[in-house]
Amino acid sequence: MGRRVVILLACATAVATLPATLPGGPSADAAPSTLITPVQVLGGPQSTLFPSSNGTWLIYTTNTVKAPKHWDEMAKNLSTGHIVKVNAPGTQGFAGTFDPGTNTVVYQQASGRRSNIATFDLDTSSRALMPGVNTPSWEWQPSVSTGYVEFLRDVGKLTVLLLYNRTTHAIVEVGSEPLKCECLHAGPVGEQWAPFTKCPKGRCRAYIRSTTSGAVRTARDISGLPEYFPAVDEATGDVYLVRSGFGCGRHIRFLKWHIGSLTVSVIATLPPGYDVAPRLSLAPNGSGGTDLLFTRVNCKTGGYDLYKLPGVA
Repeated sequence: MGRRVVILLACATAVATLPATLPGGPSADAAPSTLITPVQVLGGPQSTLFPSSNGTWLIYTTNTVKAPKHWDEMAKNLSTGHIVKVNAPGTQGFAGTFDPGTNTVVYQQASGRRSNIATFDLDTSSRALMPGVNTPSWEWQPSVSTGYVEFLRDVGKLTVLLLYNRTTHAIVEVGSEPLKCECLHAGPVGEQWAPFTKCPKGRCRAYIRSTTSGAVRTARDISGLPEYFPAVDEATGDVYLVRSGFGCGRHIRFLKWHIGSLTVSVIATLPPGYDVAPRLSLAPNGSGGTDLLFTRVNCKTGGYDLYKLPGVA
């Protein structure tokens, strides 16, 4: 499979810089209120990562102790506990997100030197390639909204971030980075915003791009610290992201920033030695609120577990 299915940590060797904040970005931390305690959703001994939920099903990527280099996407019914394998036999699967209002999953399916974006309907168990986005190149890290698909494509020596319009079928290039740096991460796309993270030379910055105007805002403040993996609650205009120190598991803080505000708030932290892997995902929690799902990384063992911040909204 090569480097394209290697699970990556962002910002582990980041170098401090102090670029100017783009218009509309925050400038300083607000004093934190009561911090939210992270709660484990799924744990080892196997690794689990890339969580997403529509309130009925939880999807995630997992391996096994006996086959740690083979990854499958699984879906767990939150009411019954029933678990379904999403990717086809003989392939590897990496979780994406749900097509809004459905039980259809959009995900990465890889075999040999081929990787495409596929769909799986959990109601009918039918599997298909996602229309309009696949080529002979390596497509990966997809997310979907009603109107858009955001994903990565490896082309030559570049990894390119693309936004596909499901109505017009147009594809827009959002950005690119050298393939060898493994430093571009697609976020969970919505109707209004396409989040993403760039980490050139380890200097991570979180961005949100308007799906209509193409305007890009940074969710980073003037601290100069790495910030990554933004997720947008489009109902409230709040952006959730991670800030860290320099090195894996150093001073991990979850931030909340309202678009247009000049401040960010710290809403949760992780203990030393633990970090976050791509990507954050907002999910309905069954109580009328919203949870923030994430993958917690053990920097010492390299293990991955699923966690949530309950009731962020």
